[in-house]
Amino acid sequence: MKAKAIVFTGVNEVEYLDVETPDPGPEDVVIDLEYSWISVGTEQSFLRGERVSGEQVTLPGDVLPFPQVAGYQKVGIVRMVGDGVSGIQPGDRVFASISRVAGMAFDTGGHVNPAVTHFSQVWKLPNSGPEALAYAPLVLAQVGYNCGMRPFVAPGERAVVIGDGLVGHWAAQTLSSRGAKVTMLGRRDDRLALLPSEIQGINIRTPGTVEGLEDLTDIQVVVDSVGALPVFHALRPRMKLNSHLVSAGFLGNNGLIDIQALRAQEITLHSPSGWTTERMNETLAAITDGRLTTIPLITHFFSASQGKKAWQLIKDKSEPFLGVVLDWRSSQQTEAFVFVKEEELPLRRQPLPGKRVRIFSDADRNNPEAIEYAEGSDFLVDYTNASIRRTIGSRIADWSRHPLYDIVSFDHTKVEDYSNKAFTVYAEYEYEPEAFVPDIRKVTNRASAIIPSVVDKLQAGEEVIYVVYGDSISTGGEASQNSFTFFKRFADYLCELYPGGSIRIVNKAIGGETSEGGASRVESDVIPIQPDLVSIGYGMNDQNLYEHGLGVPPADYERNLQHIIDKIRACGSSDILLITPCEPNPLWQHSSGRMSEYVQVIHRLGDHYGVGVADVNKLWREELAAGKTPESLLLNNINHPNDYGHHLYFRALVDMMG
Repeated sequence: MKAKAIVFTGVNEVEYLDVETPDPGPEDVVIDLEYSWISVGTEQSFLRGERVSGEQVTLPGDVLPFPQVAGYQKVGIVRMVGDGVSGIQPGDRVFASISRVAGMAFDTGGHVNPAVTHFSQVWKLPNSGPEALAYAPLVLAQVGYNCGMRPFVAPGERAVVIGDGLVGHWAAQTLSSRGAKVTMLGRRDDRLALLPSEIQGINIRTPGTVEGLEDLTDIQVVVDSVGALPVFHALRPRMKLNSHLVSAGFLGNNGLIDIQALRAQEITLHSPSGWTTERMNETLAAITDGRLTTIPLITHFFSASQGKKAWQLIKDKSEPFLGVVLDWRSSQQTEAFVFVKEEELPLRRQPLPGKRVRIFSDADRNNPEAIEYAEGSDFLVDYTNASIRRTIGSRIADWSRHPLYDIVSFDHTKVEDYSNKAFTVYAEYEYEPEAFVPDIRKVTNRASAIIPSVVDKLQAGEEVIYVVYGDSISTGGEASQNSFTFFKRFADYLCELYPGGSIRIVNKAIGGETSEGGASRVESDVIPIQPDLVSIGYGMNDQNLYEHGLGVPPADYERNLQHIIDKIRACGSSDILLITPCEPNPLWQHSSGRMSEYVQVIHRLGDHYGVGVADVNKLWREELAAGKTPESLLLNNINHPNDYGHHLYFRALVDMMG
């Protein structure tokens, strides 16, 4: 069967290629990958041509094993199982190590999707505990766990870990969980900064540091995770009698050690390698119960198709990195359309080759009342040009029959039903991300700066009170269900970033209100709640144009928002977010065309107060520029976003996080 894989085609040559995998047998499991984790040290030594097998160093005359599918650790969802497999079934989320490939120097590999894997190399993930991504480096985490568990160490005894890579971090975490007083000797401040507070980090590149290691005395354990024997030799005189050396780094041809030199202190040498089922099970349990943490060590995500760029970063060291993860999930796009006759409209993304576009009458495709329309008879897709249109005789409603069709400066009060609800459909398809997936560390660091109170509470496992303040859009107006509102999506997103805490949403928005009304009631409706987070969304009604002029002029609008912010800040430490409004329908008689002035006010206040600004208006205008019609975004055809529009509001909040 066909698969995609990260292939080392030669020394320092990496490609994302189609490969062949053997057809699954009775003892195989077929897995659709979600994430795979690069083992930088091991994989890079193969990429450089330094190894010809797991622990065999390349010697003169050896034939280098290219091409090869790199890696050995990933998580995904089971697609199918063989008749001889028990305890695993389709739909289970699992970890897998090596999988079968064909036509390569090795008949197994890691970064391959779908992955045909013998059941002995598959671990079903627990239903409770951290998200599946946390288990993606299970083999490598097991190496660190093994290093930390091998030597005897009593609580309070000193352990030193050489190396600030992933194995070093997990060895240090394991030793710390056993009660050891742990110090890590590294060479990168950015990596040492990722250590838990109870573990000391020392950068041995700092001048004079090596000479200052005399402070490390009575050492019970030294774990060398990188193959740095000179550092071990500097530490050996300060090791205790009956102490332990654990050597896990790849030493190549430089692994000679004088055992006689160890004898005077009766130092035990441990040389762990590989993995066993028992240790994998123990490591999985340690990740589940929190003794080992993995996600905080991720510094970079790349889509799998960008694997070559991931390795370019690793080889060039163009920026600091530690955990590098490949995301194999194709992204899902659900977008709204209102079709006029048989006019062609652009899709926002390029659908994946071989994947179909599906259209539903509801944003929730699982709604039992949702209609799925048929490609060919109800709509046509141009997959090359990424466009879509309804057919003649389609069951999809034709907006040219809407009572406001082709009317300029319309008055919605003159028609009985001005909504687009009966005309709005939702297209769903898969596409491949064009660029990098956001860096989790950057997102969480940004979140800590923008909403510090929220982050502190969520990390402490506490409840966060989130007040949604604004006009009808902030009430959730026109969202088909609560889960599709921008504020519920955002609360769920924060809880995924910081599992353990919870968010209680208190909605204090009022339909039809301007910033003037918000300013008048902030002391009575917001302050008594003592919220941890307040999102402020005004401007849509302020910009409305009437016979007397604007609903609220920009200068007054700015004063009103300042009043709201000042009152909230004076009464507590609430985090505040400002949200720019979407664009109203330009054909509506009350659209002033001056929304940009209100958006500028919000950005100015964001800079002045140092609060986050979710720029919905920018995303909205990008949608319009790309060919999305106002009718396809506004369910009431005036100023209320549909479910896709609420998703754009949510995206703006996520983009604000970096």
